[in-house]
Amino acid sequence: MCSGRAARTASRSWSCPADPAVVSLHDQFRCGGSEAYEGWVLDLLGLDGGEPSMWVGDGRFDLRGAESPQEMETFLSEQQAAGETARMSAGYCWPWSDPWSDGSLVPDVQVGDRARPWNVMSDRSVGEAPGSAFWATDPHGFGQVGCVYTAQGFEYGWSGVIIGPRPRRTGRETGHPAGGVEGSGVPQPEGTHRYRG
Repeated sequence: MCSGRAARTASRSWSCPADPAVVSLHDQFRCGGSEAYEGWVLDLLGLDGGEPSMWVGDGRFDLRGAESPQEMETFLSEQQAAGETARMSAGYCWPWSDPWSDGSLVPDVQVGDRARPWNVMSDRSVGEAPGSAFWATDPHGFGQVGCVYTAQGFEYGWSGVIIGPRPRRTGRETGHPAGGVEGSGVPQPEGTHRYRG
């Protein structure tokens, strides 16, 4: 995902025969129909010419920060207990190991002293952990971290996102080489601490 200008610049640097076609996607159904949230994300990533700003909300989309992975997981667990659906997901910033010989999942996604396994790679269950096709809907999927590909296309009420240790750059840092969200470019309220693994 990048701006049209960035795509044209890259295209020219690679000596492509023509400028890339820019296709505008007007609707983002996975963000609850919140145009304010969609615009905030575009500004955060520097894709629409805007600057990152504090999320002030619009009454349609709830965005929260957690001081630690434990705090995020506790919040999501409370939502599950209240009858909501909730899952954690992350980008590919950690290894994704095959299950241990005893059939248990390897806790590859580690931030600080907190570690959780990825969702099951295959469509077959591993122990009580559901296969990837059922990760978002089976209650036993809650303890695993879904990869971005497993998570897309599913609907659940609450999504916790773990920002990994690999930096991504769009003119400013949006991830931190040491882990967590420190240096993410997301303005935080005065006195707010961001977790750094």
